[in-house]
Amino acid sequence: MEWVDRLRGSLPEELARALDGCGADELKTATELRVRPGGAVLVHAGGRRELGLSADLREVVEALTRGRMHALGECVRQGYVPLPGGFRAGICGRAIVRGGEVVGLEDISGVCIRISRGVRGAAAGVMGALMDGARPRSALILSAPGLGKTTLLRDAAAQLARRGLNVAVADERGELAGGGELGGADVMSLCPKPAAFAMLVRAMRPDVIVTDELGGPGDAAAAADVVRCGAAVVASAHADTPARAAARAELAEALRAGLFERLIAIGGPRPGEGVRVYDGRGRAL
Repeated sequence: MEWVDRLRGSLPEELARALDGCGADELKTATELRVRPGGAVLVHAGGRRELGLSADLREVVEALTRGRMHALGECVRQGYVPLPGGFRAGICGRAIVRGGEVVGLEDISGVCIRISRGVRGAAAGVMGALMDGARPRSALILSAPGLGKTTLLRDAAAQLARRGLNVAVADERGELAGGGELGGADVMSLCPKPAAFAMLVRAMRPDVIVTDELGGPGDAAAAADVVRCGAAVVASAHADTPARAAARAELAEALRAGLFERLIAIGGPRPGEGVRVYDGRGRAL
């Protein structure tokens, strides 16, 4: 299976062999690979499968970070490790806190690897909402975690680029562009969004900037500045309705100011399904 081959170099050999023993259909529907002290579990659309091994979390983390966990700095402080190929490993354990801020993690107790795959056409149902004639609209893609926001954004970026637009991608966590499906988009990766937005506007003359998981400190203000500069922003955020997005402090001001022309809520279960479209004030269209 293609995603297993892309991930293989980031896994201990025993875990990679366990994945090789799974059926093709099971791997095709997999959404996560979770590792805890009791072992590894492959999570997919139909349930989950124990991989039948006793996982050593220290070996798993050593392989995921290539022995450079402390060098990953800000990523680890935010609870994830970027991996080649567009994968991201979420990690949890005992936080090291200094001066009220998390400076690292130790005694890792769980790992969740989100399986990255391109789904061509995933954004087909929302392209009408993302475009106003030949002009891209600013839009916010909403859903609960795990319902395909990143997959939809990845395909939307590719489709916008195929329409001849200058598409820039602010890929803070290395997920959006890691699989190589973005075609002609310009990518700034592993850079905080506010800094990435500013550099992309200055250097790449984007018609639209695509980014994942808006909601960190300063993200919305930086996105608003992009729009004031004349480019559109297509982003995602964790919230299953416009009302709940508006209740998030970092998003509230942007929504009140009408930063986004369209709000697009995904109901799942697969990317691009169960879509509801709203105007920038949260009124259903």
